[in-house]
Amino acid sequence: MILKPKQGQRKSDINIPDDTNIYRVGHKLAKAILGACKQLHTTNKELIFNYSNTPTKVTVLENYIGQSGWLRVSHLEINSFELEDYLITACITDNGETIDNEIAQRFFSIHAIEDKTIYTPNETILTLDEVVFRETQKLISENANRNKDFFDTEMDKLDQWADDMKLSLEKEIKDLDAEIKLKKSEAKKILNLETKVQSQRAIKDLEKKRSEKRRNLFETQDDIDYRKENLLNEIERRLKQEVKTTELFTIKWKMI
Repeated sequence: MILKPKQGQRKSDINIPDDTNIYRVGHKLAKAILGACKQLHTTNKELIFNYSNTPTKVTVLENYIGQSGWLRVSHLEINSFELEDYLITACITDNGETIDNEIAQRFFSIHAIEDKTIYTPNETILTLDEVVFRETQKLISENANRNKDFFDTEMDKLDQWADDMKLSLEKEIKDLDAEIKLKKSEAKKILNLETKVQSQRAIKDLEKKRSEKRRNLFETQDDIDYRKENLLNEIERRLKQEVKTTELFTIKWKMI
């Protein structure tokens, strides 16, 4: 059962039987059902879309009343940074017009009846192949652009973190340099030997602390290089887009 409200009706107003279980598309069971449907063998049929008898009006479809053509729905998977999937609706009219993917998907929002099984001419198959290919390339390009933006964002974040870490450590080292210089100057003026030794001990502790900060600076640089290398490796791995296109069904359509 698909929750499809009538014109002017909210989904919350739909009368649902008490024993009905509702699943969102992202639910595991819904995914399993959709996955099983994608595996079904479908014969090419003619569908007659009855726009004139559909309560919900879709203005963009009115131009196709009285026309006919072919429509193919394909499932596209792009596996790069993450798995993305799309439904590509390739739709053409008998007079050679290619109908936009989003408009073609609106066909399925109006009433339709199934008619006879039909044979798809080779010329039509090739034309639909071209439409699917163009839409696939468009989606692959959009995916690549999103990946590029992700890389730029992650690299900027890493550079900003690196700059903050280095500036902080460099300031601490600079402050210690100034403090050590001041302590040495003061130590020269001390006459009491015991006090002078204590002062030199304090200076030595500061120098030790400064050495640790310098080591931290080098280690931070190594950590930055390591993180950048990991990011580059991850990007290179994900740049290898795995693309899979599966035809779900093809129909001959007529709009009345």
